[in-house]
Amino acid sequence: MSDLIQEEEGFIRVSESENVGRIKRLLMMSVSGTLHIHALRLIRRELGLPQDFRESIIGKYTNEFRLVDLEIVGLVDRDRELGFVGEVEKWREKEFREKWLSEFETKYAFPINFPTGFKIEAGFREKLRNWQRLPYVKPYERKEGVKVRTCGGIERFEKQAVGILHELLWLIVEKKVEVERLVHFRKDLVNFSRKISLGAGFNSLREPNLDKLGWIHLK
Repeated sequence: MSDLIQEEEGFIRVSESENVGRIKRLLMMSVSGTLHIHALRLIRRELGLPQDFRESIIGKYTNEFRLVDLEIVGLVDRDRELGFVGEVEKWREKEFREKWLSEFETKYAFPINFPTGFKIEAGFREKLRNWQRLPYVKPYERKEGVKVRTCGGIERFEKQAVGILHELLWLIVEKKVEVERLVHFRKDLVNFSRKISLGAGFNSLREPNLDKLGWIHLK
């Protein structure tokens, strides 16, 4: 019986640590270092957070989190280097190492998988190649201002949104979430208009990971 209790306590500690890490990662991706707790509640199950995460996680780890307002949470020290790296970087490193691709080809690229029957139109491959090479502000980098009116400005906005959505999906247990739930993170994570943050970032390349039922997922 004591072994089962110890095993359960160990699982809770590991799970709690992972939950703290998920919230910290989301806060590091945010524009201002804060998130609306309401938005977290909407994807609580998808993130694997307990129902009382406001008290059991945010309220418990006061050395990590602070309540900016009743419904807004932030990091105690956002300037502290946490060393987070996006999951896509692992794929990029593998492509660079195993396929002997240049850093120019892999540094800002994403894995692309086309569904069965996807029609590749004339000029699409070249457009995709250029998009893959396009620099953007990565999820855990400080959000620098990108002037939309400059050359490639809107495309950089869109790609930054794709990068954040890609990383957020990696934090979700089943790697998928309803698009309408993500709308509530729009201003916190990207601060773009809805058209840019959830539409243009994917439609510019006819992103195949957005399905007809309003779910967005990794493949």
